[in-house]
Amino acid sequence: MNRPMTQDLAQGEGPTLEEGDTVEVEFTGWLLGNGKLGKVFDGNSDKEKGLRFRLGKGKVLKGWEKGVLGMRKDGQRLILVPSSLGYGERGLAGHVPPNANLAFNILIKRVLHASWASFYSCTSLQWQNLDP
Repeated sequence: MNRPMTQDLAQGEGPTLEEGDTVEVEFTGWLLGNGKLGKVFDGNSDKEKGLRFRLGKGKVLKGWEKGVLGMRKDGQRLILVPSSLGYGERGLAGHVPPNANLAFNILIKRVLHASWASFYSCTSLQWQNLDP
């Protein structure tokens, strides 16, 4: 499988995410085995700030990059990431075994669309709903 499987849990609102957009997400990551969710290995639900990244820059797992495309602000999606788009043969020492498939529940908290950034300087004012 060269792409993640996705299931939308909440559609969200506004324009869809595209490559070049910057997002801030809240997430939980599980090991996936025998079609069932296993141990939580990562997440940020208990943190004050979300994880921020720009789509298409390769700063997160390939499965995330592909899996969040088309989402909207306040959208929530379950993303099943095959090993080839996750941590692969190396795994993640102490957290993810080699060749592990993963599942993520991702909530899009804030968005800065690349198309908007071309019209404005990059300040906090351009984030959709900066302060919840």
